[in-house]
Amino acid sequence: MLTERTETWTERWVQEGMEKGQVVLLQRQLGKRFGPLPEWAVQRIEQAGVEQIGEWAEAIFDARSLEALLEQDDA
Repeated sequence: MLTERTETWTERWVQEGMEKGQVVLLQRQLGKRFGPLPEWAVQRIEQAGVEQIGEWAEAIFDARSLEALLEQDDA
């Protein structure tokens, strides 16, 4: 039972680390493309789900502005 819990916690920590890494990478990419991110953008990215982060990461290539990219409706 304890072993199962430890594996579950470990898996959760790994997943959370990967998700945080995606957030940080997207923020770096957006900063490179659009300049320093305003606080509203940082908050929106940090509150987004993994699927939304992935969609923004793909859409960055076609986005005309940071506002246009992040104001899109969540899929």
